[in-house]
Amino acid sequence: MVTYVLDANIIIRLWNDASYVLDIIERHPNCDYIVTNEILLELVNGEVGQFFPVMAPKYQKLVKHMCNSDYAGDGGRTKTPFLVKEIDGQPMVLIGNRISTIDLSTIIFCQNNPTCILVTTDNKMLKNAVCVLGKDHILNYDEFLEHLISRGVITPGHNTRIESGAAGDSESLEK
Repeated sequence: MVTYVLDANIIIRLWNDASYVLDIIERHPNCDYIVTNEILLELVNGEVGQFFPVMAPKYQKLVKHMCNSDYAGDGGRTKTPFLVKEIDGQPMVLIGNRISTIDLSTIIFCQNNPTCILVTTDNKMLKNAVCVLGKDHILNYDEFLEHLISRGVITPGHNTRIESGAAGDSESLEK
């Protein structure tokens, strides 16, 4: 089972470019995705400016995949360049790009859940995450789609619509 931790910018890009991909992952028996509670709130606040009691369907879908992160930050208001990685049993402070505490929280979540793969298009977050997680646990948008193709979750195709509804069949994707 592969679990992808999706950052807000990846979700927005999927909504804009390939909204069906989240449905495909949700139906696939060997894949899942996680959205941290901070990311979900960032998405909701970014779109509507406040949390409404009735959520749009696209957010309701994400709530089923929401989990609490392991880091209690300040709601993303502070930017920090500090990450901690254990090297030879000793914690090391790494100075990286300034990222929000939400991004830091997501990196820490992936660090504490080593079977997860972080997916983001944020270059600063990618650079910081590679120091802590290593290249094998981080994907950008294009790498994410290629990873899904390599695992048989989706297949390259001629259009962006789901071509097959049969269980277990791969789906089509235009890149």
